[in-house]
Order: sequence, then structure tokens, then C-alpha cells
Amino acid sequence: MGLAFSVFGISYVIMQIPGGWLLDKYGSRLVYGCALIGWSVVTMFQGTIYLFASPLVVLVILRLMMGAIEAPAFPANSRLSVQWFPNKERGFVTSVYQAAQYISLGIITPLMTIILHNLSWHYVFYYIGAIGVVLGIFWLVKVKDPSHHPKINPQ
Repeated sequence: MGLAFSVFGISYVIMQIPGGWLLDKYGSRLVYGCALIGWSVVTMFQGTIYLFASPLVVLVILRLMMGAIEAPAFPANSRLSVQWFPNKERGFVTSVYQAAQYISLGIITPLMTIILHNLSWHYVFYYIGAIGVVLGIFWLVKVKDPSHHPKINPQ
């Protein structure tokens, strides 16, 4: 497990700067939505490692991919807060999206436990990944850039 966690962290750090470049070039809406879908698909594939002759090798590859694909997420959050909110509100906005990570864990962990208990470990990856894909598609369809939103003004 140490190897799986390490390769995630390494690829995550390496891809931070390219991820920031992608955010600047293509925008937070597109990059974040695609990243969410991408890391969710990789999450689902992690549930299949038991099918391979060398599951550890497959897990390491998937964790490398996960780190690389997830790398733009945190910079995207920061970029979105700058795009959508005036400077005087950014501290609060940042605290909300930071807290949401842990609230999500509090909500999803019992769900994962129920899935694990009633089905099997690999279904945890399938269901959590599927939720992420749905949220990513929702994000791409519903979220607009501030310049394209009818109720946003320059202030």
C-alpha cells in the first residue's frame, strides 16, 4: 500500500505545474470536469485489479494515472474562487470547499462500508467512480464560466 500511495503522490506533484498550465489554457470548468471524470474512471478500474495476473503492477499504474489526472483539482478550486468571488469573500469560499472535502468523507465513508459489507471491495470502486462520472458530466453540462453566466456581473 505504501507503494500505491507513494506513486499517487509523486505523479500528483509532478503534474501540478502542467495541470496549472491546462487550467490557464482551457479554463477551470473544462479541465476540472474532465479531470473529475478521468479520475473517477480510473477509480472504477481499481476495482478490477483482481482480474489481472499482476494486480500490484496494475494498481501502481492506476495510482500513477490517478495522481496525474487529479493534479489540477486543487489549483482549479483556487482559480474558481478567484474567478467567481470578490477578494473580500475568498477566505470564506476557500473554507467552504476545504470543509466540503471532509464533509464528503463523512457522508461517503458509511456508504462505502455498506457496499463493502453487502457486496465486495471492488464494488466500492465501481460505485464511487460512477458517482464521480455522473458529477463530472453534471459539472460540464451545468457549470458555466462567469463571463457566460447571466446573473454574474464584473463586481
